[in-house]
Amino acid sequence: MQINAILLKSSTKLMSSMMAFFIILLLVSCSSEKAALPTSPSSEEPILAAEPDFLKMNIQKISSDAADGKLIGENIWSVDEHGITSFHMTTHEKRTYATEPGNYYNSIAYDKSQIWFYYNQLFGSSEVNNEVPLLRYDRKDGTLHRYTDDFLGIGSNLAVHSDGTTAWIVSENTAAVLDVQSNTIKSNKKLGSNARSIVGNDRFVWIGTLQDGVHELDKATGQITVYNEQSGFKNNFISNLLLSGQYLVVSWGGEGGDA
Repeated sequence: MQINAILLKSSTKLMSSMMAFFIILLLVSCSSEKAALPTSPSSEEPILAAEPDFLKMNIQKISSDAADGKLIGENIWSVDEHGITSFHMTTHEKRTYATEPGNYYNSIAYDKSQIWFYYNQLFGSSEVNNEVPLLRYDRKDGTLHRYTDDFLGIGSNLAVHSDGTTAWIVSENTAAVLDVQSNTIKSNKKLGSNARSIVGNDRFVWIGTLQDGVHELDKATGQITVYNEQSGFKNNFISNLLLSGQYLVVSWGGEGGDA
């Protein structure tokens, strides 16, 4: 798979990890200077003391088969075929949130006030048909909101970017813009191809498609600019997007690229 860094207008960070077990590392004590060793009364030879433990491990089993996990604030959130789990780092309180039978989620996205759970079709994996493709947990009041397929109308294989008040949800060849406060779809924008990845900052949202390169959406105007082979890409098959500071990192593959 070929990875290329493209300088664009951006500033955010994104990280995803696959977790089955989580290890909490608690720093008990740590010093860069070693204390002088004591000497015995009858000689000048120092008495050797055991090195103090400065790192203590507290291993907690949160999920045995997590599809995704994120450390968000003081809680570790995980999602698996049985539902959603949160684990508080300090109190060790564990909470579970049941999901409707037959619905499967493998991805977590979050912002300053919301946590999103959805299914993102990875390459080589099968599609799903969730009756409730999207879940939103409000970090302020602790409520869980469900968005049905009939409401979204864009399918079950999603990717989500949110800034707390607005969420951009892509699936197949459509990007839905959701107003979080009113729980209404503000608009649906057609894309040139199926989308599998999305990232964004305060001004732009970038959407990676499978056949039509990267679509840059201006949040203020709604205008879309397309970056593809004509812009210098090796091909239009975008497998993943990441933001790092002022760089948009584009990973492409498939026909015409390195897999």
